Amino acid sequence: MTKPPQKITDLVASLLAWFARDARDLPWRRTRDPYAIWVLEIMLQQTQVKTVIPYWERWKRTTSSLNTTVYPEQII
Repeated sequence: MTKPPQKITDLVASLLAWFARDARDLPWRRTRDPYAIWVLEIMLQQTQVKTVIPYWERWKRTTSSLNTTVYPEQII
């Protein structure tokens, strides 16, 4: 495997440093659940991030698994 050019390496380092310093604290960055992230992606296609946050947080509290989505009567 060949080493990437120095410009690319520098760019990647700069972007990672910027993200570490300036990234917004978003609730879905604290989960590794692929289903929850997929649902979020669908929500974000419809509106802005600031609008989605409360809806996504409520969804995570109530129906955050595929099982509770398929059988919603179980969460009542």
